[in-house]
This record gives sequence, C-alpha cells and structure tokens, in this order.
Amino acid sequence: QIYALPEDFDFTFNADIEKWKKAAYTLKSRIYLNWAEVEFGNYSKAKEAAEQGIMDPTGSGDWKALHGAAISERNVWFQFFLSNPEYMGAGKLLVDMLNRDNDGRLAIYFLANGTSDIVGVSPGDSTNNASMLNVIGHFGMSWKPEFVSWYENKFIIAECYYNLGNEGAALEILNETLSEIEQRWVSIGYSNVSIPRYSNMSGDSLIQAIMNEKYKALFLNIQSWSDWRRTGYPK
Repeated sequence: QIYALPEDFDFTFNADIEKWKKAAYTLKSRIYLNWAEVEFGNYSKAKEAAEQGIMDPTGSGDWKALHGAAISERNVWFQFFLSNPEYMGAGKLLVDMLNRDNDGRLAIYFLANGTSDIVGVSPGDSTNNASMLNVIGHFGMSWKPEFVSWYENKFIIAECYYNLGNEGAALEILNETLSEIEQRWVSIGYSNVSIPRYSNMSGDSLIQAIMNEKYKALFLNIQSWSDWRRTGYPK
C-alpha cells in the first residue's frame, strides 16, 4: 500500500517517499555493517541494502539536519564554538592525515590559528594553540550536517566488496567515490580542492585506504567511532 506524506511537515525530503526509502536502506546497511565483525554474513546484507540506498552525488538525497541563520535555528557546532572557542580544537590525527595526503579539505574543515598553519592536538593536550572548526566558512550557522549520505553509502559498498573478496571492485568504488567527493566540493565553490586516488593496492593497504578516506569524509559524523571499533582504522 502506498501512503502519502504530508508535505507541510516533512522538512527533509518534501514528502518524497523514494528519498526516504533510500535513506532508510543506507541506514539499514550501516546497522548491518556495524555488526559484520561478528556476523560475517552481514557484509552481503549491508552491500545489498546499500545498493538500494542513497547514490546521488549531488547530495539531494542525503538525510540532513534542518538549520538556518535565525538564532533559534543555527546548527549546534556553530553555537558551541561561538560561546566556547577554546574548549575544543582540531584533532592531530585528522590534521596529520590531511596534510600527509595534501588533501584540500584541510582548509575547509579548520581555521588557521594565528599563523598560516593549521594545528591539531592530541587527546589530553592543551587546546590553546589548536585550530578551530571553520565556523566562518563551510561549517557556519546554516550548515546542515548529514545523518546519512551518499558518500557513506558508497564507502559501505567498497568495504563490503573488500571483505567479500572482490578487491578490484572495492578499489574501483573507492576511487569513484573520491572523484565524486572532490567534484562535490568544487561544485559548491571550493575550486582548489584535491583528494588523493589509489592504484595497485590490495590486502591490508586497500582496506586501510578505504577506512582512512571514509574517516576523512565523515568528519563530525559519530559513525566514525563505530567504524574504528570494527576495523581498527585509522591507526
């Protein structure tokens, strides 16, 4: 049976049932994947669900929070840093990874702190000299964080291919996803963004590349914690 959603109360997909279904499939695939370490059959289930999930690299099918410039609608990250600018800082692990890979997202994610350099700190270190989240740029007051997204969906497929023994397909999906992520940033005005690609890679090096790139892409998404617990990456 097909039900009609009330458009006036759907602030996410404007009553587009197909978009809700794709978002649900992506969420379903995430849940399967989070248990795949102890239930190997979940890799097949996660891949099957993700193949019906969010695929549109424009982001129009992503399930996002609703935020705006009005004081009562600003996103929580912006509100937090507005009142607590020195409470948290850029993480050293992510800053080092982005620097190592000459990844153009470094200056999108963080603000330089006093110099032209972006500085990350380790857990337990003082945040006095740490760079801050870029709340005057991409992560401003109207930024809408993604709960689930097309790029998470594609990283899930890549990881599943790897664990199901098809490393060629995993590498192909990884590079395809990175190309689409790069183009996404370019399309919204970040013309100088470059994201690495991978070749001649297999085994542990391949799964490490998949998970490291997923970690970089899912910045500020709590799913990265579950990914790390499951795979041990990033190290």
